[in-house]
Amino acid sequence: EGAIEICRWFEKSEMVFSISDCTERIKVKFVAATLQGKALTWWNSQVATLGLEVANKKSWGDMKKMMMEEFYPDKEIQRMEDELRSLKLRDTNISAYTQRFNELVLLCPEAVPTKKKKVEAYIKRLPENIKGEVTSS
Repeated sequence: EGAIEICRWFEKSEMVFSISDCTERIKVKFVAATLQGKALTWWNSQVATLGLEVANKKSWGDMKKMMMEEFYPDKEIQRMEDELRSLKLRDTNISAYTQRFNELVLLCPEAVPTKKKKVEAYIKRLPENIKGEVTSS
C-alpha cells in the first residue's frame, strides 16, 4: 500500500539522518536525491514552481507534510481510519492482526492519540477469550 510504503520510507530516511548526523538544513536536499518515479516527478514540479533554493530550504517536516498531502489523500486517510475501527483478529493470527493494527496506527495517529488509547484500541478488538488473557497479564 502506498501510504504504508511512504511512512516506512520516512522512517528509513530518519534512521539514515540519525546515523549520518545529517543536519536539519540538508535533510531535504539529501532526501530529494533519493526520490524515484512518481515522487521524483512530483519533487521536480515543486522545484519548478518554487525554485530550487526555496524548495531546498523547506524543513523535513514540511516536505513530509507536502508528500503526505500529495500521495496520501484525505479519502485514503478516512478509509484507513474506518479499517482501524473495524479491524478484528481473524483465525487467531495474532501476528497479522498486530502488524496491521500497528500499520494503521502509524497512518492514523489521530485515531489513537495516546499510548493508553492505542493499548485500549488494540485490546478492544480482540476476541473475549484472548482479551481476558491480555488484560490479566
